[in-house]
Amino acid sequence: MQYANRARSRSPSSEPQQKLPAVDADGHVDPNVHQIDRYENLVLIGKGTFGCVFRGWDPKHQREVALKVVRRTPKYFQDAKIEALTITRLQTELCSQDYCVIIYRYLEWNEHFCIAFEKLHSTLHFYIYDKKRRGIGCKRNVIQHVIFRLLRCVSYLHSVRIAHVDIKPENIMFIEDPRTSGNYQVKLIDFGAATWLTTHHSSLIQTRFYRAPEVIIESKWDEKADLWSVGCIMLEMYFGRLVFDTHDSLEHLHLIEKFCGRVPQSLLQRSPESCDIVERGLERCTMTPDENIRKIAELSKKRQYVVNFQSLKSYQKDPDDDIFFDLVTRCLEIEPKNRISAKQALEHDFFRLPMKNTPRVVPPSPALVMTPGSVVGPM
Repeated sequence: MQYANRARSRSPSSEPQQKLPAVDADGHVDPNVHQIDRYENLVLIGKGTFGCVFRGWDPKHQREVALKVVRRTPKYFQDAKIEALTITRLQTELCSQDYCVIIYRYLEWNEHFCIAFEKLHSTLHFYIYDKKRRGIGCKRNVIQHVIFRLLRCVSYLHSVRIAHVDIKPENIMFIEDPRTSGNYQVKLIDFGAATWLTTHHSSLIQTRFYRAPEVIIESKWDEKADLWSVGCIMLEMYFGRLVFDTHDSLEHLHLIEKFCGRVPQSLLQRSPESCDIVERGLERCTMTPDENIRKIAELSKKRQYVVNFQSLKSYQKDPDDDIFFDLVTRCLEIEPKNRISAKQALEHDFFRLPMKNTPRVVPPSPALVMTPGSVVGPM
């Protein structure tokens, strides 16, 4: 009898079934998970549309890691796999490790794709919108250091025929805490959308606020789209907030025109016939400026924001800002063929001359409409 009881206790049917960790309706892993594979003491440090990022410990190599656990969906699984393979391929050249985040290992765990990265400190987005800096902007020496380092990374990627296509403050990370270390070295992260320029190009790339005009109108694009994003980030660091703060494509184009100049007819004509924004944009070409404003106002809930938006040079307060605005203008050239390259930008005088800190003139925002004469306090 005792033997029979022991046999029953060992039978597969009586053993508890091992269950996969809980996921939410969107496929995110349980944020309270404490161990994945060999990575221990996991603590959630970030969550986005792609999945979750944990800080953890790798006992095998005795080092801290940032563990990215992608949502349990086919699309994000595939994107993460592409990211891992892209960075791994880049890491064959040692210089890439100076500019791009380092991957230690990638694996599949309970139907999630996971990537163990080096642990960096914090994002540029966090630095820009820190309580002490929100709405004021960054010191110009900080902009010089960060943008120069970013351009070196972008230049390297373009030299090996890769476009990042999602450059934004959230994807730029400081190696150390810049507030305590004074070290403003950054690395580029998130290569999930990175595109080899010799392969198929997706028509929709880039986060809305950093999206180049050729992408908005669904025209063909190349690596110069990354430079548009760099220009937007320079202004965001300078003003302390977004410049093209909109979610409507037609409004976005109109803001670009008011800020950077007219969208060339030749660029509009290079977009596909199926692009609705071009059809509406071409209709605008026959309107007077006042008619344009009224047309946009009908489509926009932020009428004052659009009407009060001025040209880029209108927000220059100090003559010493000429060099800064010259580089921004070259990055925000509407015609991609005329836009500066990353390699050329690295040679710009902005990175050679000291820049003093002065108050900034901030362009209008949907929340607070300001005229070009409005000044935000000292940096």
